[in-house]
Amino acid sequence: MDTIIKLNKAKTSLKGSISRIENFADKVSEDTSLMDLEVKLKKIDQLPQNVISIRRNSFELDCPPRGFGDVSKMEIPKYMELSDPQFFEAKEIQALLNADVFFRIMKDNFYRVNEELLFRETEFGWIASGRLEEAKTIDALESCFLLNNNSIEDTLKQFFDLESLGIRDDPCIHEDQALKIFNDTVQYNNGRYIVELPFHKHIKELSDNLIVAKQRFQNLWRRSQKDTDLHLKYEEIIQDYLNQGIIEKVDTSELCKDKPIYYLPHQVVKKEGRVTTSTRIVFDATSHQANELSLNDCLWPGPNLYPNLLDVLINFRLNKIAISSDIRQAFLQICLADKHKDAVRFLWTPSDPRTEKRPVLEVYRFNRVIFGVNASPFLLAATVKHHITKYEEEYPITVNHLDSYMYVDDWITGQDNREEALLISRHAKNIMKEAVMEMRKWISNDSALMNQWVAEGLDTYPIDTSICLGSNKTKVLGMAWQTQDDCFTLDTTSLLEFITASKITKRSLLQAIGKIFDPLGLLTPFTIRVKCLIQELWETKITWDEILPPKIVEIWLEWCKELPLLDELKIPRLVLDSTTEEKNDSIEIHVFCDASKLAYGASVYVKLKKQDKVYVNLITSKTRVAPLKSVTLPRLELLGALVASRLSSKVQEIIGQKKRLYCVPLDRFQNSSVLDKGSHRKWKQFVKNRVLEITGLTNPNTWFHCPGKDNPSDFLSRGLSAKSLICENKWWNGPSFLLSDELSETICECPEPDEKDYFPDLKSENSNIVLTLNSNKTFFDYLINRSNR
Repeated sequence: MDTIIKLNKAKTSLKGSISRIENFADKVSEDTSLMDLEVKLKKIDQLPQNVISIRRNSFELDCPPRGFGDVSKMEIPKYMELSDPQFFEAKEIQALLNADVFFRIMKDNFYRVNEELLFRETEFGWIASGRLEEAKTIDALESCFLLNNNSIEDTLKQFFDLESLGIRDDPCIHEDQALKIFNDTVQYNNGRYIVELPFHKHIKELSDNLIVAKQRFQNLWRRSQKDTDLHLKYEEIIQDYLNQGIIEKVDTSELCKDKPIYYLPHQVVKKEGRVTTSTRIVFDATSHQANELSLNDCLWPGPNLYPNLLDVLINFRLNKIAISSDIRQAFLQICLADKHKDAVRFLWTPSDPRTEKRPVLEVYRFNRVIFGVNASPFLLAATVKHHITKYEEEYPITVNHLDSYMYVDDWITGQDNREEALLISRHAKNIMKEAVMEMRKWISNDSALMNQWVAEGLDTYPIDTSICLGSNKTKVLGMAWQTQDDCFTLDTTSLLEFITASKITKRSLLQAIGKIFDPLGLLTPFTIRVKCLIQELWETKITWDEILPPKIVEIWLEWCKELPLLDELKIPRLVLDSTTEEKNDSIEIHVFCDASKLAYGASVYVKLKKQDKVYVNLITSKTRVAPLKSVTLPRLELLGALVASRLSSKVQEIIGQKKRLYCVPLDRFQNSSVLDKGSHRKWKQFVKNRVLEITGLTNPNTWFHCPGKDNPSDFLSRGLSAKSLICENKWWNGPSFLLSDELSETICECPEPDEKDYFPDLKSENSNIVLTLNSNKTFFDYLINRSNR
């Protein structure tokens, strides 16, 4: 082979970069340097001309060329311009194209000559594809690949990224690129922000997707002919967008040179609410024609700039006065740069489906950022953060709350007194107003605060004045919150309706479980039962839509029968009321963990000692189903301890930002010796890494052994019925010994079992044993020995 060509790379010097060509059939491999070349290829006008070549004069494939055999009887149309007119002749391989480039040069047209020969149109011309002539003998079979050796630092980074398991992900290259594009291009004009879409592909690589958009609109039109109310709702939304300047009609006669053009298919989604039924249009930026790129394929999605959902919800449970609000049409308040507006076109028609059979299509485009494009959440978060930094000096507390507890367009926060709550709500409203972002649907558990909001003209939730302020029920990041009683509740109606209407298959079980939203892990003793059932299904190798075995169906139906009982459950939102904090008051965090052959997990309790009273409440829990691969119980307990360490560290960080702490983690880890200093040298890598992380996050001296009868995390590994979950005080308020200042007599340091019994995968140690024998035999001993033979 003379040359290996890699297309579509920026013109960048690669001096010093080493690549290796490996041959699977050869024990010897050689390194070579990459060279930067400029090559112009015929028929590739829309692709960049810069290519990277690796030249190896000494490298050859010991693999004989082969052809298609006799093609004289094949009829090949004359109109086809072949990229290689002598394709049927055996030739040496001259170049290799990258797989990503190969599929980009392919077109949709093809011509089949017979069962063995097919022609496919490409940017190079028509190429032949088919069965090769069978060789009588194969002298050699070789396979080669091109490997770019990463540095040792990159390899180590990948290893530690995997080991971090979501503790913290460092930003990757595409995240930095998206942020750079935003920071370089964001503008503020007439009270509104203007942003660009973070393209990472050349705009010419984006197809317009017009054919797919037309096909999808025809489906929508046929649906509208059957449901005229649907078209009216659509038309109402489109007209509202036009009136607000969110969209505009496109003059298709105008040329859009050097601008990306893309047509978004769309459909309507209805959502039944307690107060109203909302209808919205959903746009699909993932749509694309065959062998083409979608709009989302060409954009950097950007980093996740939103706070951790667990952080927001736990903080929400720490404030005596809770506040919830959202931004009206948040995405649509951000303007899109003129040069990218044609990348978000869509089709619509003023035709009436009741009177006209065929729609007259018109082209519209968005002037604002829309939900449905993968970069939109990033653009919204980046814009909000960019905006609020202007007010850090003037309103530091409010800016901190907006930055830390704004999740997409929902603001979930609170304060410990009404005056502070009213102040930050006023400031938040005024700050966001400067970005033309209206804060609305204000709601709180404090009815006096809500009345004050109404007096000041804030948009409170719900608008229906027949519902008494303070008795509202709303959703907080997916969790039902009843403000009058200030508690979280559940509504299993929609889940039961889905279960009733579905056949009992593996697919329907997974869909049903997906409808249970429990980010704080408050229901895990009940939900873990069905998660274990799903794992049992995996072991049976049952297909997705196959009827399940009677035993599994019986367990599932029993679980479903208990679901309605959860509607009676009321979980207090507030877990830490320290509004009248005294000098001797203290806050403690107690963490319990447990494991069984089915599951492992941890639960976290916050304990407030306030004057002569003690309050203990469950704040969060996490559980995992045990792996299908057989794992020893000690290893599962180790994983449970790891979950407890991470969870306690996270909760301590969240509460520590608000209150002073005294932290005492407790667990059921049975061998405290593995947490002793220096013991990690004895373990193999799996155990060693996890022990090191546990000891890094917690103090080994704060770990204790807790008997199963006192351990609330025992419910995580074994499960509870719905009735038991509602009534189980140990789950909601922890074991009774937490109410006292002293630990229970049953809580003690773990015994010291034989390490080999507890962890069978200790590192093997080679020991040299020297045996010395001292023989002082006499003649009498010799005679005795002879007589015994």
